[in-house]
Amino acid sequence: MAEQKTITTKTGRQKIAQAHINDTPLPKLTKMGWGDGGVDGEGNVLQPSDEAIVVPGEFIKTDIISSTLLTDPDIIAIFVSEVDGAEVGTEKELSSVGLYDEVDDLIAIINFTVKLLEPGISFEAEWSAEY
Repeated sequence: MAEQKTITTKTGRQKIAQAHINDTPLPKLTKMGWGDGGVDGEGNVLQPSDEAIVVPGEFIKTDIISSTLLTDPDIIAIFVSEVDGAEVGTEKELSSVGLYDEVDDLIAIINFTVKLLEPGISFEAEWSAEY
């Protein structure tokens, strides 16, 4: 299994806490950001920062195309988005993906070993969040 490191940002945790304390609504998750800054120069996966406000090395954002809530036996929300290499226009080393809410705040980041994104190739990300 490829190495990966995930974090919920400080902004994301604050929004969840506020929703629990004072009924502040949580904005819907609507976009994924795609980046190439999830690894160091030797290809080692970096721990994402909870202070991040953009995906490391972000080069494109795409809409979440589907979301599903599973409730049995565990509570899991699944978000799916994809990026087409043709949209990027050049070969890219993909190593970081993040979830953005509808007010464009970065909520969570996952860094992973490099995957090559090439023109004409689509890459789909399925993000599962367990509650």
